[in-house]
Amino acid sequence: ERSLFVHGQIIGNQFPKGQVEGADDQSTAWSIGFVPGEAAREESVPRWVEKLNSWASSQIEEWVQQPTWTTPPKESTYEDWSARGGAELLAYGTPGTRYPTVIYCRFLTQESMPLTYPFDLVDYLARNDVSYVVVGHTPHGNSPTIIPNDSVTVIMGDTSFSHMESNHYFKGDNRGTAISSVTFTGADWTVHGQTEHGQDIGYGVPGNPYVGKMTRADDSGKKFFVKAQLLGGEDEYLMAHVKGFVYEYAISSSNVIECALEGSHQGSRAKLLSESHMAEDHHQSINDKLSLMFAILDGKEKGNISTRMLYSSLFNKVFRRHVLNMFPSIDLCALLCDRAFMFD
Repeated sequence: ERSLFVHGQIIGNQFPKGQVEGADDQSTAWSIGFVPGEAAREESVPRWVEKLNSWASSQIEEWVQQPTWTTPPKESTYEDWSARGGAELLAYGTPGTRYPTVIYCRFLTQESMPLTYPFDLVDYLARNDVSYVVVGHTPHGNSPTIIPNDSVTVIMGDTSFSHMESNHYFKGDNRGTAISSVTFTGADWTVHGQTEHGQDIGYGVPGNPYVGKMTRADDSGKKFFVKAQLLGGEDEYLMAHVKGFVYEYAISSSNVIECALEGSHQGSRAKLLSESHMAEDHHQSINDKLSLMFAILDGKEKGNISTRMLYSSLFNKVFRRHVLNMFPSIDLCALLCDRAFMFD
């Protein structure tokens, strides 16, 4: 098994057609296998890495020989900025690149949610014995994002926007206290760290059955993906929805996730309750808050919810906290241990 490290991605879907060589109508092109100056894609990943690095080295040497402008640029065009050594390598790492780059590159949905590789790319990687692709460049929440692609797993490691505008350590700090380590040992990867709220995370890649999985869309069309497993003894997972650099998180248990996953045939109306769903409004009455909870759980608007569904929802930390806020005297521990309530 091989692991491939690149700064951005090995396929991009933000390459303008007509500007970037090989970009299609969806602005998509493979960066992997492409070497500037060569017409054909390199089919061997090790040879491609060698050739691409050799090209980069030749560009650096060109800059050493000619570091100054022969003609200073006057306009913001590719041609005007090409009159010095190493100009093509500089452009390769910018939006103005003429080649599908592995540096200034991302492969996500338009809203920045995870996107799986096309089948032919997965097949190309499998033929080259590549099992993991490790990327950075694109901030993607408060912990690494895992994207399973059959035999290939993508690990997105950029967490620099873990806590936008936290200003925790300095003005302009967008990371805050979140930190993660991604460790490779033998054929396995492990992720450990903590979120901006001090939640400990830890899981293996592969090894965890849920991390990286995507849920079905809810009634509003919103999907969540399993971001990380939370440590601390409870069966809890961190869920995430991403839209640009706006991150929405939820906490859920494996049984709720199982029902909510894409492709699930269990028919459950189990909901992933996020902080935005249950946002505190001190002007709301208890009846209003109860109505909101009921509406969230009654996804198909049948006008009723089962005790089994209510029991399952009480394992959600966000939901449970709001129940306790409204009914501080309730003994949830006794209720959750009541098997008659569970199997009603």
